[in-house]
Amino acid sequence: LLLPRISAGGDATIEVMDAALIQSAQIDITDDLTIRAGTLLIESQAEESRSSGTMFNRGFVEGETSWDYITVSQVPTIIESGGNIELIATINDATIRASILNSDGTTDITAQNGQVRFETAEDYVLERDVSTGESLVWQSSSDIGREDRVVVHTEISAGGGLAVTAAEGLVIQFRRGQSLDEAITTLSAAPELAWMSELRARDDLDIDWQAMDDL
Repeated sequence: LLLPRISAGGDATIEVMDAALIQSAQIDITDDLTIRAGTLLIESQAEESRSSGTMFNRGFVEGETSWDYITVSQVPTIIESGGNIELIATINDATIRASILNSDGTTDITAQNGQVRFETAEDYVLERDVSTGESLVWQSSSDIGREDRVVVHTEISAGGGLAVTAAEGLVIQFRRGQSLDEAITTLSAAPELAWMSELRARDDLDIDWQAMDDL
């Protein structure tokens, strides 16, 4: 089931027996929001733009220059609640991928029989420039490419606190640093990523921290 965009006053409850996919959506609820599904996936969606072309040179020096630029940006799901947010997976995993959760109250995420997974996505830029030129006495060519990839995290702001419960533990992906603790300290300096340090401090040894690389 692909859930649509939702805006509502008061409380709202969304319940699905099997799988619920919320992708690049905007959900705005004035009071409490509960989403319950067998498997729950809340994720961003990649949006691609592309520019390409060729320019020809004429005269003493003849040649051509071509370019191909590709930009991919993640468009997050944004869930906002004036009260509490409760996300529940009853059968399998609850996965939050490169999305945004904002609540004035508490945010509770539960996987009753699976994992709670906080996954990253990537923004990236691919550029390629190819040039050729020649005259009566010389020839030249160049082929220059560049690729930049940036890890995009899930952002959580919960005025009343964050609680995460999972029968099979947690998976948290994060941008790699010199060490796990240094990476989490650096990332958590941003208020929307402070939830990472909160979970790092929990006593349970049920978290699989997975480092992801920028390129």
